[in-house]
Order: sequence, then structure tokens, then C-alpha cells
Amino acid sequence: MNPRQRRGALLLAASIVGALAVLGAVVSYVSDVQSQLGPMQTVLQLDRDLDRYEPIRPRDLEEVEIPQRWAPDGALGAADDLGTLVAASDLPAGTVIQRGVLTEPPEIAPREREFAILVSPETGVGGKIQAGDVVDVYATFAGQGDEPPRSELVLQAVRIVDIAPAVEQADPDAGFASNTAVPVTFALNADDALVLAYAESFASEVRLGLRTAADTEDIPDARRRYVLEEGLR
Repeated sequence: MNPRQRRGALLLAASIVGALAVLGAVVSYVSDVQSQLGPMQTVLQLDRDLDRYEPIRPRDLEEVEIPQRWAPDGALGAADDLGTLVAASDLPAGTVIQRGVLTEPPEIAPREREFAILVSPETGVGGKIQAGDVVDVYATFAGQGDEPPRSELVLQAVRIVDIAPAVEQADPDAGFASNTAVPVTFALNADDALVLAYAESFASEVRLGLRTAADTEDIPDARRRYVLEEGLR
């Protein structure tokens, strides 16, 4: 072997040694990262925003792989694990579904009815109401003949079961302030359902008054009706 061939062989050997060193470094780095991450786990993640008490459908979810050590306690890995549970609060897209963010859906009690009416977004507490909230229902009636206009508290402390997306109102003169309305479903007994049906049909406007959870006041009859000339009565 002449000197030129000898130098070529040395360079080739040095290149092979360098490549093996780089390969060893890469393998060591990957092994170190895997040892820190640990095993992977499949979890469910929301791919859209959800409102409080909104059911979670399989199409709202995607399966993602994350390190098991980073998975939250109670994380669900399959849509079948959801059962009938719903969102316990407003959940943004990207939330990992776990037991702590779920709750049982609101249920109506025996002898209650689910009764829905259309409520204006403006008069429905400015869009703040949610399923599970408790509200009072106010109705304003136009005067007829000798009877003056009046406002009445027609129902108090009624529970909202569901709020559907706003819809276009077919009749803009049906007693609401805008051409869009929000379907709101209440849990009512039979008598209160009749009262609400009457108010929706004949009132010029229906409003909802949101109550706090601690507000259990029973408003007496003397404070449930207002006529301008007579005041509260």
C-alpha cells in the first residue's frame, strides 16, 4: 500500500468511527428522552368548545397519545367511557376529558314536565343563563279596553333544563324584541306549564330574571304585579 492509499484508508476509518459515535449519541439521546417520558397513553381531547351541561358526542372528540406521566387523573381513553355524562362547565377546545370535568345531566323530578318556549336573546338575561340555572319569569301584557298595561311575575324559581342554539323567529311580531329567539326548556309542574304557555301566547314580552343559588325568597302576591297607575299590587 502506497502512502496515498494509506491516507485514504485512515480517512475512511476515521469517518466510520465518527458515524458510529454520532449514531451512538442519537440512540443515547432517544433512550434518555423515552426514559423521561415513560409509556404513552391514549386520551380523549375536545376538538370544539362545549357549553355547560352540553352532551359530549363522539364526533366532538379526538384520540391523542400523550406521556402517561402527563395524563390527568381520571382521564378517559374511549368514548364509551362517557356514558350519559355531560360537561360540568364551559370547556374550551383542546381540553383533555377526565372525570372531574363531567357531571350527570340535569334531570326532571317525578310529575315535572320539560316545557320549552322561545326567549329573546336580549330579554333572556343577556345570554347569561345556562342549563341548571334558576330564574323568575316576568311577562308584560298590553292593555285592552279599560285594562291598563301591566307587568307580572308569572313564575318564580323555575329551573332551566336546556338551552338550544338561537333560531330565526318565524314571526317578528310574536312578542319579542328581535327576529332571533333562543329555545329555553324549563322543568315545570303541570300548573306552571299552563301559566308559562299563557304568558308566551298572550304577553307582549317575556323576560327571565336570573337568581343566585342562595336566593330562595318567595315573592308574595302583592309584589308580583305592577300597573303604572296603581303601583305594585
